[in-house]
Amino acid sequence: MRTESIRIPIKLNRPLSILIFLLLLLGIFGLSCANNSGTDSITISPTLPTLTPPITSPLNITTTASPTALPAPTPTALPTPTPIALPTPTPIALPTPTPTALPTPTPIALPTPTATALPTATPTALPTPTPALSNSIKTELKPLKDTTIYSESSKVSNGGGQFIFAGNNNQSDSRRALIMFDIPSSINSKSQVVNVELSLEMDRAREGAFQVALYKLTNEWSEGSSQGGQGEGAGGTIQGLDATWKNRIHPGHAWIKRGGDFEIEPSAVSMVKGPGSYTWSGPRLNEDVQNWINGTHRNYGWILIGDESESITAKRFSSRTGPSAPVLEIEYIFN
Repeated sequence: MRTESIRIPIKLNRPLSILIFLLLLLGIFGLSCANNSGTDSITISPTLPTLTPPITSPLNITTTASPTALPAPTPTALPTPTPIALPTPTPIALPTPTPTALPTPTPIALPTPTATALPTATPTALPTPTPALSNSIKTELKPLKDTTIYSESSKVSNGGGQFIFAGNNNQSDSRRALIMFDIPSSINSKSQVVNVELSLEMDRAREGAFQVALYKLTNEWSEGSSQGGQGEGAGGTIQGLDATWKNRIHPGHAWIKRGGDFEIEPSAVSMVKGPGSYTWSGPRLNEDVQNWINGTHRNYGWILIGDESESITAKRFSSRTGPSAPVLEIEYIFN
């Protein structure tokens, strides 16, 4: 018996090739068993068929899959949600705020400040000349002492100067004149004062009319020998017992109030303008002299004070040692 090799030139992929190979083995083994049962035996060469690896081309096996018709899903009708009727919110009526009527402030009437009127010295009206009494007596007196005190310094005075001053200088420093007359003993308590008149000669001043008042002094004072320089407006260094702004008698006797101790009300006032002669007279001046004669008050003389409310008001008058000394005229009668 001839052994033939069967070659099947099939190009399969590796898993399929193995399967076919196994199937061929089984076929050959079955055939061999069949032949062994007969008279003749067929010898199959053990030569295995030569497989040609690799399978370069897969079998063109087209398998047409019949699509299984899947049952169309019946759409489940979802229940339509019933809208829940939300309760319509009832708007809460907020109470309308009632505006509180603020009380209209009553304006407080502030008191109008009343300007304090500084006592303006009223010029004393000159008395109407009265016909001289047949038995009246007139006496003219010259000062016993006079001087000037200066507010800017208590180390100066003008007791020995030819001039006395009243008013403010250009720096508003004040000058005040002190003057005193000695009443003669011939005018005694039996005398009645009819009229008193003080006359002063003013020879230098800035332009302008200013009041110069005469006040009765209430304390003793002294005249020294000090004398100012040219014009004497600034005074001179104190000499001896000079009176100053601080001391009525230098060095140890001070005024109760700096600038002199005197009564509040003026005894007489005169408006002083340019150079010339000026007089002071009036009932209070008469009363001053009458009290000195009677011994009711002590005679310390007067202080002459000019306008001290502004600057450059000073007036210069002749002193008892000056070119035209002050004169005090007293008219009186005997009771």
